[in-house]
Amino acid sequence: DWKEFWRSSPVSAIILILNSVMFLAVLFTGGFDGVISDWAYINKTLVFDQGEYYRLITGAFHHWSVLHFGTNMIIGIVVLSSSVERILGSKKFTILYFLSLLVSSFFTALLSSPLTKTAGASGAIFGIMGVLLWISIYRKDLLDHKDIQSIWVLVALQVFATFTSSSISIIGHITGLLSGFILSFLFIRRNIFKVLN
Repeated sequence: DWKEFWRSSPVSAIILILNSVMFLAVLFTGGFDGVISDWAYINKTLVFDQGEYYRLITGAFHHWSVLHFGTNMIIGIVVLSSSVERILGSKKFTILYFLSLLVSSFFTALLSSPLTKTAGASGAIFGIMGVLLWISIYRKDLLDHKDIQSIWVLVALQVFATFTSSSISIIGHITGLLSGFILSFLFIRRNIFKVLN
């Protein structure tokens, strides 16, 4: 239900809308080889040599295919991001999502080949998975046992898929996951008694 989704996770809803607008704009301006696509993706040379730093953000709202877009939106935003937003509140979620996005995009641009074109929300989404992993270790009071097990399985499967799929940005996914996990130490208060139990 969209109304409930908007009420409980407004920032996730806005991220979903922005990604959808970008996706439709790409489709109606020449597709994945068109003008908007050329303007949006992350590339080492364009970012650091040409100074097009805006790509660090636009790249995280651009997708290469219907499957790429749909998977990231349904699993990454509707399921994972909205869950973290409901747990932590919109303010902390927004900070963690966009900081993870920037860290992932920066290292993707810095460490990738100058010939590589990268795009997708998955760097930020992996950041949110890093947040969930942190919560499952240091704030077990916020989750039930089944949720914790599901998070560990999800992270393990996604990391495995990252290293075994040729079309995935390993740098983007892993730096996103690590940034979300590490940033959680700064923005989420630990419950040391629950950690020890």
